[in-house]
Amino acid sequence: TISPGFRRSERRQRTDTLRASDASFIMSINDVPKIREIFAWASVEVVTTTYSVAKGGDGTKAKELIVRSRRK
Repeated sequence: TISPGFRRSERRQRTDTLRASDASFIMSINDVPKIREIFAWASVEVVTTTYSVAKGGDGTKAKELIVRSRRK
């Protein structure tokens, strides 16, 4: 799964809404190939973060994507 809690059709609808909007947005999401594909139209930056709260403080490193709208 790439977005827990969202069905594929819901993910696609939300992505299409963001893409069509004139509004600016920024979001952080797990770095997986499908997400990179879905947001190929946006500005995507790979960052490394530390998952410390959800993992009980063990400091697990993970890649995350910062996805931003492109200026029109």
